[in-house]
Amino acid sequence: MSHAFRRKAPSTTSAFGGDANVPIEEQARQSSRLLQELGVGYSCLALYLSSRIDILPAEFCREFALTPDVSPPLAVSEVQRTIEDEIHSASKGILAEFDSIPVHSTLLTHSYAAQLANGIPVIFTLLRPECSALHGGSKLPPSFNKAIVQEHCGAQVNDEVLLDFFTCLRRKCDFTGQSEILEHMSHDSEDCEVLRSQKIYRELCTSKIIASAPVEGLPMDELVRRNSCNTDALARTLCHAWLYQAIRGSAFAVDPQSHNITILNNTVLFTGCDFIALPPASKENLWNYLMATIVDDPDKAAMCLLREMWPAKRARVDSETFRSKFRQSAYFGVLEPLLGRNSNALAQLIFQHWKTALEYGYVPKPHLLCFYRGLFSVARIAQKLSPLGDPLREGVEEARSDRIMGQVKDIFDWQYWLQNSEKFATAMVGLPKMVDDALTRVSAPNLSQSAGNQQSTPTRGGGSAPMVMGILVFAAIFLISRSSSTSPATEKFAFVLLLLAGLMALRNVAD
Repeated sequence: MSHAFRRKAPSTTSAFGGDANVPIEEQARQSSRLLQELGVGYSCLALYLSSRIDILPAEFCREFALTPDVSPPLAVSEVQRTIEDEIHSASKGILAEFDSIPVHSTLLTHSYAAQLANGIPVIFTLLRPECSALHGGSKLPPSFNKAIVQEHCGAQVNDEVLLDFFTCLRRKCDFTGQSEILEHMSHDSEDCEVLRSQKIYRELCTSKIIASAPVEGLPMDELVRRNSCNTDALARTLCHAWLYQAIRGSAFAVDPQSHNITILNNTVLFTGCDFIALPPASKENLWNYLMATIVDDPDKAAMCLLREMWPAKRARVDSETFRSKFRQSAYFGVLEPLLGRNSNALAQLIFQHWKTALEYGYVPKPHLLCFYRGLFSVARIAQKLSPLGDPLREGVEEARSDRIMGQVKDIFDWQYWLQNSEKFATAMVGLPKMVDDALTRVSAPNLSQSAGNQQSTPTRGGGSAPMVMGILVFAAIFLISRSSSTSPATEKFAFVLLLLAGLMALRNVAD
């Protein structure tokens, strides 16, 4: 990427790490301007660094996030040659129409509208030719000027950070892997009411092209500019959708920006991002971490978080000191430019945990770093939409409700019973005795009553009406859950009925 990573730097200088008298906001603006002038690749680096709030001041992250995600247009002849080489070589005459004017462009890609010979509209997303050089390899490109970056962004942008940046950039430019992930993600919206899927035509995808169906809706930044949405609700929905895909979905967006989040009818679609999937065990562990954090259980939160990190390389960490520091709130002030003033916001607490673990020498596993980058990027966007609220916490609460409803729905799914038939068969062996014991307890007289009242006072559990009502409620829940037209509101009503039935059952078997 010779023009994307140029060796020669412009004459602009930055005061970061040099003149301490220059305000940090001005230092951030100078550094951002410098990276943009250096070329496309350095602009990608600025967007990457905008999510690394663990190593850079919040002012720098906020300024880097404003980097325009656009690149110079490709020549029409180059676009046509790429389409012919990648598509027409395999299927002659597959296109009926092709518009050479891009409908969308980013630093790495350009998207063009077309129509297949069978009349189906399609969007071809082309990887810029110079980005093909990033395929393969695991080191810094020879043309990359590390000294300039460290001079203007700080020595903390070290080799480890830069190698992670190029790993993410290579993964994002691997269209073969990304198209496969996108195809799996298209099924996530089936179980989540706030997610929307995008159809991918895998047979037309190559290492340089991703073919997809056109997307309806508006980019989030455009929707906000038109002032045609409830920004508080939008912030909550955004966090809910991202958390669902990260914890329960096929993959999640590592580097979301406002312009690549499309909104339609209160549903969210992430496009043009770096997508990655968490290991199943990590999904469950990070979910337990979030649950421990929102209920203020720092000991469990620390235990879950450290499972996703490598142990410290230095001397053994004193557990008592670490837990004490883990409970402290010492980092809230530095995040105000990025995540607002609410020191009790969930994003602030998560950052505190993250920073504490790093200070004690723990090293995040690669997938955990991706999770944090995505989470803080979404939290930054949501905080801008809802500056007085805590949209990330609300999003977690919504995701928890979805998870509970999913578990309840699984209980009434015949496939769930079929898959766990062996476990239920074992439990059914002892069921007759359990039922006999329960009926004995229900029919037994209340021992707390006096001898004179035992014959005249009915027992508490003697009535059969509550039990009959409980059975009817369970039957209603089953019928509702099996309906093909079940709506989210109906599912929530079914969950309330389930709680009511449980209370009835407890009341009948109580002593």
